[in-house]
Amino acid sequence: MGVEEYGYVAPDPLDPDVILVTGTVCFDENANGKCDPAEAPVRETRVTSVDGSSLSLTDDLGQYVLRAKTGSGISVVPPAGYR
Repeated sequence: MGVEEYGYVAPDPLDPDVILVTGTVCFDENANGKCDPAEAPVRETRVTSVDGSSLSLTDDLGQYVLRAKTGSGISVVPPAGYR
């Protein structure tokens, strides 16, 4: 399966109870927990807040932006064919 690599977490300037999370999901072939340059991005991966309040899909580069409630965890749901 791919690995989620958080790239940035910031407060939402319009809502203090919300954070903006950006990151990349890739197929981590060497299992080092990072998206290395040679590792393929995983597109159409569901990234959700654990409390279910927010959902994002990765784009063709495996990247996503998610608005989540402050303190909520993030879950990555791999597409079919990945584990």
